[in-house]
Amino acid sequence: MQKVQANKYDKIFKENLRKAIPAVLRHVVGLAVADMQPVNVELQHTQERKADFISMIIDMKGDQFLLHLEFQVRNDPKMLNRMLEYKAMLRRKYVGLRVLQYVIFLGKNRPGMLTELNEPDHVYRYHMRWIRQIDCRKFLDSEHPEEILLAVLADFGAIDPEKIADEIILKLK
Repeated sequence: MQKVQANKYDKIFKENLRKAIPAVLRHVVGLAVADMQPVNVELQHTQERKADFISMIIDMKGDQFLLHLEFQVRNDPKMLNRMLEYKAMLRRKYVGLRVLQYVIFLGKNRPGMLTELNEPDHVYRYHMRWIRQIDCRKFLDSEHPEEILLAVLADFGAIDPEKIADEIILKLK
């Protein structure tokens, strides 16, 4: 019964508030508005996202957080908003837990995606790592085949690519 009353009160308040909005903006919010066009207030958007990798982490210092990784091959102009959506969804589901996000860029050319949003009242960023900037030795020196294969995507430095390919094949045998 209380919820029904609250909904009625909310509806009456919102209906009357529309005419009072200019005064609220001017006196409460402190905005001098030249023009105002109403926008639909119903923000329905059903979405399901499947992240590439999310894991609960406890680091060597004992800090606990969620780690979110996305693997990306091409520059995506919508990546900043996509990562922001993931962050909002993760924060909603895991209240109070820090969320650390990385995009691991696997593309051949330098990543060109925005990683930061810096607007008045909203600052957000995620981390970008380009695998081509990682020394291939970090992967070649592994004993795990899955890690060794990552050397193909990494930085060969001055080493001949054929030599790297031979070393990968030898280690995988």
